[in-house]
Amino acid sequence: MSAPDTRENFATVLISADNLILISGIEDKFSSSVDKEELGQLVDILIHKIDSCLSHPVWRDMKEEYIPSDAPYSAKTLLLLFSTALEYFMRSEGLQPGKEADLGHKITEYCDKEVRDIGTRISDLWNYDCRFPDESVSEEYRSIKRYFFLLTKYWNAYRELLSVCGSAPIGFRPHPLGRIIKNLEFRIDVCLEKLSSNELTEAFAHLDGLDPADSEDFSVAWECGGGDAVARIDSAIEKQVLIYGNRIFNLTDQESGFLKLCNLLIKNYENETRVKFKSILDKIPSPQSSNLGRSTRNAANCLERLASTDTVTAIKKGEGDSVEFKETFQFNVHANRFDKSLRGEVYDAISAFMNSWGGILLIGIHDSGTITGLGPDYSLIGKADRRGGFQETLCQGIENAIGKEHFCLLSIHFESLEDKEICRLDIAEANGPVYLHDKEKNTDSLFIRRGNASVKLDTREALKYIKEKWNV
Repeated sequence: MSAPDTRENFATVLISADNLILISGIEDKFSSSVDKEELGQLVDILIHKIDSCLSHPVWRDMKEEYIPSDAPYSAKTLLLLFSTALEYFMRSEGLQPGKEADLGHKITEYCDKEVRDIGTRISDLWNYDCRFPDESVSEEYRSIKRYFFLLTKYWNAYRELLSVCGSAPIGFRPHPLGRIIKNLEFRIDVCLEKLSSNELTEAFAHLDGLDPADSEDFSVAWECGGGDAVARIDSAIEKQVLIYGNRIFNLTDQESGFLKLCNLLIKNYENETRVKFKSILDKIPSPQSSNLGRSTRNAANCLERLASTDTVTAIKKGEGDSVEFKETFQFNVHANRFDKSLRGEVYDAISAFMNSWGGILLIGIHDSGTITGLGPDYSLIGKADRRGGFQETLCQGIENAIGKEHFCLLSIHFESLEDKEICRLDIAEANGPVYLHDKEKNTDSLFIRRGNASVKLDTREALKYIKEKWNV
């Protein structure tokens, strides 16, 4: 066996043994919050790698000395493997004891790639640490009211995750959010256990059978009752506010980091499903005589571009030719009542973006960029599932205004910002004019974007614009 091969085996055994030790620690500390099946698969791969390396002559004596043929790897044998491999590797590199710090890049260079990737995966598992503050921290961090505060935080993240998974155009296996899903479920369970509220426990029990990590079955289960389950939990939490209050507590660095990670991964997943969906659309042949396939692909490209701009960045950017804010959809905050005429402003903006270069419409954001949320609009929804009722009203209105054939140019989803829910619409550019229909007046109008406004064109302007933009 040549020297490079020897180094590869040394490095692979070294990192494999180290990874197995780390997995053992993860199982001890986070056994309720990580995927045991995944850990088992990683363990099997690492043991196979070690066995393969130990089959070489240079390792045979060490294997016979430290690892009985009829015994599995134990903590003791793993530590012996680790220390022995480290000693051999240092010797092969001509390094003296105490110079272990110089080994990092060498070990990484020589180690088997699959083992390196597993090491990265294990680091990810450690980053999903579910431990709550223990007895050593301030009593405030372990108060019942703080557990209720944490429950609302984790539930907001989980609800967003449910919505994104339920509306995803295509699923993945294995699910890229599988571990974050388990982690959130574990955190919620810990909070429920501490609160000992029968009403909350019964409300969350309605999520049984809804597994967002199961891409195939989840969408069906979600359509059959997911919205009702979410509404029941929202209602139960609102009632518990009377008991626990709505005080805002400090978050530990770990808790804050985890919630930021949740938001990032959920957003990335949403973008990833769109990219995958687009790749499938690209493989669908489109007849030369029809623009439908090309139009759909252009819409997917535009929606993908818009999705790359996160909502916070869009708000900071402010209103302009590609961003529009609407404080409400149908609630007049000045008159404190329902106002159907406000819907028209939303439809104007949607058609204007379609007739221009596409854009982002945010409902629940004041013109100043202040996050006001969908609370006023939700107060008008009679259904238990307020978000679902809001979306149903919005989509029906859009269909009546511009036609359901243009829904391929839209992506609608909900986000939680500053503990307030908003609605985001990503709107793609159309391949032809999109007219806004006024049912009461029985008229059709063409809107476009000019700066931060949606402008209605008169007949002469519309004809000129259509000819210049679409050559029609």
